[in-house]
Amino acid sequence: MAQARIGNLDLLRFCAALAVVFYHLMFRGAAADGYSPLIFAGADVARYGFLGVSCFFVMSGFVIAYSAEGRGLVAFAAARASRLYPAFLVCMTITALAGLVLAQPGSRFAPSLPSYIANLTMLAPAFGQPFMDGAYWSIVLEIMFYGWVALFIALGLFQRRMLILVTGWLAIGLLNEVFLQSGVLRILLVTQYAGHFSIGILLYRLFRRNWTVSAADATVALAAAALLGLGEYNSMRTMEDHFGFEGSIGLTLLVLAVAIAAVVTAVRMPWPILPASLSAALGGISYPLYLLHQHIGYLVFQHLADTIDTWLLLTIAIAALVALSFVIWRFIERPAIPALRSFLMRLGDKALLYATSSIARWRVARP
Repeated sequence: MAQARIGNLDLLRFCAALAVVFYHLMFRGAAADGYSPLIFAGADVARYGFLGVSCFFVMSGFVIAYSAEGRGLVAFAAARASRLYPAFLVCMTITALAGLVLAQPGSRFAPSLPSYIANLTMLAPAFGQPFMDGAYWSIVLEIMFYGWVALFIALGLFQRRMLILVTGWLAIGLLNEVFLQSGVLRILLVTQYAGHFSIGILLYRLFRRNWTVSAADATVALAAAALLGLGEYNSMRTMEDHFGFEGSIGLTLLVLAVAIAAVVTAVRMPWPILPASLSAALGGISYPLYLLHQHIGYLVFQHLADTIDTWLLLTIAIAALVALSFVIWRFIERPAIPALRSFLMRLGDKALLYATSSIARWRVARP
């Protein structure tokens, strides 16, 4: 993939992150649980910012399928772990410190030592603890997606049987979302968002085949679109039950269709929309901004709502979060990612060599 296409996707990733920021800070904080005391006139528009996460999943399907190309299990796993964990560790720790300083004792935002330790795994609910920030739920689904891709890379099936694997995943997803509605399957097999990831994978497949669409591609794409629509409908109903979200499924699907078209355009466009350095910075900012913005934003609003104009406070909060995200990306992530990736690859190669030799010895020793 040319650098221009990577840069264009980075720009879309930043736009999706900003959409989620506006959704949480302008709509959800006041609509649910009284997390934010601020009421914004534009909340009816900002509430559709939840679709930024949906866009992340589509882009992730494309990018992960691309990153798996030509990579073995160790290289893929090392690349994904080094991309996710450094920023997560720093941002989760900053969020915990903000909670210690600003949150009322016993509130949702006040961290405990057990919750901090559980969050170090990125899978806090598995240990009976809440996420340090509620936005982390999507990271768990990303990790599950990466895990399945890693498994099929190890089996040598991901590239060779991509369409069959996607078809099976969509079939399970439709079965669960329509009939079973199992919460376990929604986590382990990411069934609610399988359509989103699958569309991204299909876009990668078409990209690699010079945008030649076969009948099989079109059929699977229709199934993915159906599951995507069902997943969004279920998501909206959940939000409606929890905090009175009254959105239009038609408008939701229209926004997503435009977003998917933007992904296709970004990938097909042979020239960069922005200078490469700026695109890289925006893409780099996106992940820490997503990790930092929600609970820290609510805490700032709770403390300063009575002293600063509402819109000015929102502007200052977002600008500060973007600046902090830039610092984390530039001075922590950029040096940490290659170092951690190199370490994990050496560790993985040794583990793989040990496992291979152990299996060989066991085969020789069998009677």
